[in-house]
Amino acid sequence: MKNLLKKSFTVDGNNALTDENKLYDGLGMVSANNSSRLLLDYKYENPKRYQELLKYMFGEDGLGLSLIKIEMGADIDSSSGTEPAVKRSADEEADVTRGMGYQLVADALVINPEIKVDMLYWGIPAWVANALDVNEAFYQWYKQTIDRMYDTYGIKFTHITVGQNERGVNPELIKYIRKALDSETDSRYDYSRIKIVAGEGVTDWQIADLMLEDEELMDAVDVISSHYTSWTSENALLLQSKYGKKVWCSEGISPMSYATNTYKYDGTGSGMSDINGMLDVASRITTAMANGMTMYEFQPVISAYYDGVTYFQKQLITANSPWSGGYSLDTGFYMALHFSQFIKSGWMYVDGARYGDGVAGGDGHAVVNSTFNYLTLVDENKENCSIVLINNSAETIGYTISLENLSLTSTNFNVWETRGPEDGEDYYTNFFKRLGYIDGSEGTLEIVLQPYSMVTLSTLAVEEVEYESVETAALELPYEDDFEYSDYDEDYLASRGNAPRYTTDQTGAFEVVKTENGHVLMQQITPSISPTIWGGDADPTTNLGDDNWSNYRVTIDAHFADAPEEDEKVNYVGLGARYNLADSYTSGYWIKLYEDGNVELLKDNTVLDTAYIDGLDTGIWHNLSLTVVENTISASIDGEEIFSRESLPIKNALRAWGSCRVSGLRPKTKPTSRAKLGTMDTENVVISGRIALYSYLQKNYYDNLRVEAVDGYKTYITRMDDLDPEFTYSEGSNEDSGSVYHNTMSSYKNYNRTLSTGYEGATVEFTFTGSCFALIGGGDECTITIEIDGEIVEDSYYIDSSKPRKAVYANYSLEEGEHTVKITVNSGELDVDAVEYQ
Repeated sequence: MKNLLKKSFTVDGNNALTDENKLYDGLGMVSANNSSRLLLDYKYENPKRYQELLKYMFGEDGLGLSLIKIEMGADIDSSSGTEPAVKRSADEEADVTRGMGYQLVADALVINPEIKVDMLYWGIPAWVANALDVNEAFYQWYKQTIDRMYDTYGIKFTHITVGQNERGVNPELIKYIRKALDSETDSRYDYSRIKIVAGEGVTDWQIADLMLEDEELMDAVDVISSHYTSWTSENALLLQSKYGKKVWCSEGISPMSYATNTYKYDGTGSGMSDINGMLDVASRITTAMANGMTMYEFQPVISAYYDGVTYFQKQLITANSPWSGGYSLDTGFYMALHFSQFIKSGWMYVDGARYGDGVAGGDGHAVVNSTFNYLTLVDENKENCSIVLINNSAETIGYTISLENLSLTSTNFNVWETRGPEDGEDYYTNFFKRLGYIDGSEGTLEIVLQPYSMVTLSTLAVEEVEYESVETAALELPYEDDFEYSDYDEDYLASRGNAPRYTTDQTGAFEVVKTENGHVLMQQITPSISPTIWGGDADPTTNLGDDNWSNYRVTIDAHFADAPEEDEKVNYVGLGARYNLADSYTSGYWIKLYEDGNVELLKDNTVLDTAYIDGLDTGIWHNLSLTVVENTISASIDGEEIFSRESLPIKNALRAWGSCRVSGLRPKTKPTSRAKLGTMDTENVVISGRIALYSYLQKNYYDNLRVEAVDGYKTYITRMDDLDPEFTYSEGSNEDSGSVYHNTMSSYKNYNRTLSTGYEGATVEFTFTGSCFALIGGGDECTITIEIDGEIVEDSYYIDSSKPRKAVYANYSLEEGEHTVKITVNSGELDVDAVEYQ
């Protein structure tokens, strides 16, 4: 083979690292930031699927995760959503049934009782932050959580991470908690055996520097940690070699790529390359472990929250359709199998046989310019050996591996490979496949790696397993929730911390409470207990439902807090529809009813219309209703329609709308000379999304949620991502005339993190079956021509905006049937994110 890149290395058993603190600790999971929330609903709605997910994450045939680190919640958005606080006040009894993290640990330990358990805080409850003795308050937060975890689930923490996530090191707190644990007389078990993890900075090892200057801190910390780095520091390695400390990558990235379609456009044909792709992450792991780290913790392993949150997509497994039980095993899952199936906790690294030639770059912690990456471990008796090899390059590379001073029980090295598809193959055809074995009886292994591929060589004989995703299905309408759950077991609410079904809180805490008239949903966070935030800040918001809901009506009964705390701001309740970008907190369309009688209709944070209710009675229930039909939003309060207006005459509507951002009005009944409509949105229309409930920081409460279809309109959209096979683009990949650039790793604000940009002269074409469609995307001083079924409907349509997950053009005037749309960029740049159609 011409120009074959080759590298040789030796696996010498005499170079195996035998020190306990240098042994392989495995792959870990960070369950935080709302990421596991919907597993609650898998557990109760689809217990069979829940058990499958548990086995994929923690079982011997799956990822075999060896550690779970959970967030000590504080009812704040800790990046992708809210983990509820175990204690909201100093005198409240700790409750570890809130959220999913603690009971996920309990369920995981049933699968594997040896899993290590850790916890870390992001936000800080007010009773801790404002305490006279802050260190003691922190200790009581930790201690009472540890107590309650044991009382409720019989679980012992093996580790606790002392300090705030990614916000610097607090040496005095670390030393205080170590002393308190060691001297605790009221403990459920020997708390002095709980190991302390410290550091948690982004790409830094400040903790190592501080420990070398402080003997007491040195004695207090067992594990030093850092986030999102594959490189250690000189002092970190000194702590490992001289002082016996473990070194962990305690939060590392999971692959972000939407690989099943990006492989056609990423220039590699694999879908696994590029920054934050599968091979980049695999290289980060091998490089980190070549640099002394013994644990890599994925954040997250599973995305059991809705699309549109900050950093989604980023996971090994996607599970956000609990009503259907559907889930997908993503590329990262198969990547992690290359480690978990062949390397066990306690195995020894072999010096001289672990290496990575990449450098930090890209987003600051990616591994770039990488060709040769490998990692070798042997079991405690050197009877088994596994070697992970990664080729994140366009070259075919070869390895010659010498075997010395080993006591192998078998010299046959099984070969397992993952690479992209050949022409015409399904994407996952070549993922985690056994190719046979290489005979190492002569003391040498020869192997060739294809471009953009990953191989594990192992003496372990692992059985082939059929890893299968489960198809998702829509959440059907009508959907209702009276928060009584009378059809469930008596302990249903108590077992899940009173969390309502299918909701994910982005901020605040929405929980079901019992009143004299039955159960209601109440927002629990008030100004006096409002916690110290970690990142973003907003008023309480929760959301639920199907991302593909489009035309529907949502209603809720809402009641202002009975005894609101004094506050300078006016209390309000809110109801939303087409919520599709959770990182913005307020998303889609929503109605906001204030206690003083003012009412607002909003899109995101923009007020579309206002009204006023004179003499609003704040001591009674009010019914809020919001209807979204195509680009019209109607609202009512207590049955009285608000924000309505007399529309343009129907016969002129198409002409008038054509000059805006929406084309076509399809009346469902015989038109009159004038039609009464709700508020029309004609600029960056939100086409689809879930429902949302909003609240100010008061104990407002809600009941009788109902989401229903609207007669005469289709309920669901079908979404085509810009890289789906239904799209055809003109050729080219730069900014020349007629070219299209496909970004296969764009912002999480774009569907599937992909975006296609067409320059002057470029074309995009797609075919769909239905009667309406919307182009999701944006543009930069862009004019386009739009042809539908060969007829030009817009010859100079202007776009100069880019609003994530919103339409820059929508057409509702088509006859039912198959339609072909062709868009030509006349000037500027057009961004195509997706097309949604019905």
